[in-house]
Amino acid sequence: LMLAQGYPLPEVDIAAQYPEGVRPTRELTALMEYATALAYRLFSAVATPPDFRWFVILWVAAISSLTIPAFYFLAEKVSRSTGLALAASAVYGLSWAAQSNMIATYVFESFALPLMLASLACLAAALDGPEHTRQPHACAAGALMVAALASWHLARFYWASLLLGLAWLTWKSRNEPDKQRALRDTLTVIQTILILAGLSIGCLRENWFAASPIMIMGYGLLLWLWFPRRRKAVCALTLAALTLAAWKSRDSEAYAHVYSY
Repeated sequence: LMLAQGYPLPEVDIAAQYPEGVRPTRELTALMEYATALAYRLFSAVATPPDFRWFVILWVAAISSLTIPAFYFLAEKVSRSTGLALAASAVYGLSWAAQSNMIATYVFESFALPLMLASLACLAAALDGPEHTRQPHACAAGALMVAALASWHLARFYWASLLLGLAWLTWKSRNEPDKQRALRDTLTVIQTILILAGLSIGCLRENWFAASPIMIMGYGLLLWLWFPRRRKAVCALTLAALTLAAWKSRDSEAYAHVYSY
């Protein structure tokens, strides 16, 4: 509501976390709040300003619904069948998991999930599409992943699981030069975008995302793809870097509630 009324977020918000306060622009993923406030102000500029609470309800429903077309494009790319993609999207859209993020909720996951699925669809298009479309799809995948990371602090664990899948795909296609080149070129673009985001976005910079264990996994995979004849050295270097990052990383403190489950 503060942003929607045109007020900036405070440097330290004591009301949000008493008594020490919290730095919302550096310690919280506030992209969802910024997007909601901007949409409300744009709507109010061309029409009678609605009640903010009702606007938020409709806004969340609209944004969460974008998960379904993102899911469709992903399913269509994977299955290469329009019918199967439509059926899968219908099943997902009517499922409890999808409905719980569209009705009576206003959580970070509701905003980030369409971004993550759209990023995954672009990643699939980059890996499996024509070479001349690889870079645009990879850029879109990286940009959408950055938006998801700036929207939900748990999105980084989604990226970690995706990296593990890409590592398996890299090993499976180790004797297929074309697939290795597609993986290398795509991951190079995405990792570059994530590094720049980690150095420039407050909530990512605060937790040293660019030097986090999750990003080091990506660096190691990228080195494996770029230097296939130095795989033993790459593995040793990656393990050493992961050990150091796990020791010095701020993730263990910031996400202790995740690791404890």
